[in-house]
Amino acid sequence: MYAGNQQLSFTSEMDITALRRAERALRALVDASPEATDARRDLAWCLLLQVFYWAGYEDCVHRMSEMQQGVESPREELIPDRPISELLAECLWQATILPAISSDEATRVDRERLISLAKMAGRAREVDAAQRRGDQVLRVLIRDIDRGDEHPNTAAELAGGATA
Repeated sequence: MYAGNQQLSFTSEMDITALRRAERALRALVDASPEATDARRDLAWCLLLQVFYWAGYEDCVHRMSEMQQGVESPREELIPDRPISELLAECLWQATILPAISSDEATRVDRERLISLAKMAGRAREVDAAQRRGDQVLRVLIRDIDRGDEHPNTAAELAGGATA
C-alpha cells in the first residue's frame, strides 16, 4: 500500500495461511467426531482470530482508499474466502454447543469469553442466531448418539444448518 510517495508495509504476527490450515484440520476433526470438545473449542477460537484478522485488513484497505492513495492489489492469500459475518456466525455457533457436550470448566470459560467478545463488539443479534443454530446442531448430535450412529450424516446436516 502507498501513502503519498511512501510505500507502507504491514506485517502481521498472525499468519492467515496457518490459520486457514488449522481451520481445515480442526473442521475435519469435528466432522469425524462431533463430540470432540477440544477440537470444537479450538475451531471457534481459530475462526474468531480470522474474524479479527480480516476485519483489521479490511479496515486498513478502507482507510487507505479514503486517503485517496493507491492501494496495491492484495495477494491471493490476503483475500478472505468468505464474508467475515459467516466466520463470526460459525465461531459463535461452535461456541454455543460446547456446554452441552462438555461439563469441563475451562470449556465453559472459553465459551463465555467468545460470546462476551462478540457482545462487546455489538453482535448480540449474531449471538442469538448462533444459539438457535447451536440448539439445532445439538439435537442432531444427540439424535446420532442415541441411535448409536457413527455420525454418518452429521457433517452434511451441520453444514446445511441442521433441522432435526
